[in-house]
Amino acid sequence: MKPLFIADKKLKFIYKQIQQQIGGEPKDGLNRGMQLKGTHINGHVHGISFSNTISYIKYNVSLKEDLAVKVKSAHPNSSLYFMYCNKGSFLHIKQHGNSYKKIYENQTVVLKAGKAGIRFIIPKNQTNDVTIVKFNPKGYLKKEKQWASNLHDFQPVFKILNENDDFSHYGNCNLKIAEIIEQIDKVKETGVLKNIFMEGQVKLLLAFLIQQYINDLRYDTNSFELSNLEIQKVKRISSDIRQSPEKSYSIKKLTSQYAITPPKLQKGFKLMFEKTVTGYIKNSRLEMAEEMIKKREYTISEIVYKIGFSSKSYFSKIFKEKYGCNPKDYQDNIKKSLKNNINEA
Repeated sequence: MKPLFIADKKLKFIYKQIQQQIGGEPKDGLNRGMQLKGTHINGHVHGISFSNTISYIKYNVSLKEDLAVKVKSAHPNSSLYFMYCNKGSFLHIKQHGNSYKKIYENQTVVLKAGKAGIRFIIPKNQTNDVTIVKFNPKGYLKKEKQWASNLHDFQPVFKILNENDDFSHYGNCNLKIAEIIEQIDKVKETGVLKNIFMEGQVKLLLAFLIQQYINDLRYDTNSFELSNLEIQKVKRISSDIRQSPEKSYSIKKLTSQYAITPPKLQKGFKLMFEKTVTGYIKNSRLEMAEEMIKKREYTISEIVYKIGFSSKSYFSKIFKEKYGCNPKDYQDNIKKSLKNNINEA
């Protein structure tokens, strides 16, 4: 097992430590990350930080030897680490003793570094894609001059800072977080514009990670636990629905086709999408309808039929609830906007 020790300071310094210990080539002069390529490792690591209160770092690696990572925080009593496993898995080593906790794909973790730091193992022979957001809640609120007005909202987060050194929270799975990370990966802008886009997306990601933690506290997470196999089934079902929302679905058909019980299916969708299966299908159909309206290839009546609804009035009602106006007005607004653009040109 190969060790990697990181003193958690500025990102540029983190990349330099990675380069010195396991090799790699810098990207953009060590401002954006490292390209990792060698006998035992292949992949990349990159990130960005904002005002010393929020840092985002993401690694995607394939290893031929397990990598034991230890992160020593410069501010152990004020920084929290929100981790999310996009792909693969990793093992978190608890600070007292040598017990391990396996973190699966799409699962969240909240950690307080403490004096001993954070230790985790990136396993070999698989692709491991993990996102880490470091957050200083007190520093952030002071910087934003929102200290007094937001104490209540951040109370669950502040409570972690008062916990002992070995605090760790293993959260539930959340696919919405994966979608946000995907959008961060797709940012193509450069320079100042890229920083603006990235800051907005990273703050959105942090908000969802905090909300996931608060939601976990509200419910008995043990009663919602799903096996990794069940999580993969829910992901496949949601993917099939997204690709073909117009099809006729029923709980009975889905549970039979994917060999999952109705309670597990519903709990999976509630955990990962905060929606029931029916609500997810309805939302997917509405998003498909919006795209069809934008393309202006079909009438509203034709769209209603093509997305799997039988009632135009019901479709108009739920469309207005989601987008703030009925489908016809939405279509007219698009036409008006296009006309104005043409005239201005």
